[in-house]
Amino acid sequence: MAERVLARMSEQVVQERAAAAPVTASVAGQTVRMVPECAPGVEESALPPEYQRILAVVTRVGGPVMTRQVGEKLCRVLT
Repeated sequence: MAERVLARMSEQVVQERAAAAPVTASVAGQTVRMVPECAPGVEESALPPEYQRILAVVTRVGGPVMTRQVGEKLCRVLT
């Protein structure tokens, strides 16, 4: 009985780690990180850290924003 419980718990840990791992794909020979689908219950924390920083910049602006503006603000944060 204990072996079955341990085996099931081990399977759950493996599944949880796999779900938490970044999903990657190959595009034109380059490995890219996939972004999770937007769906009810998906938190911002599910995004990779660099996407979270971009989202924070766009949210702070509070309106339409150009890619260049986001890049400039990110460069200021990183330097």
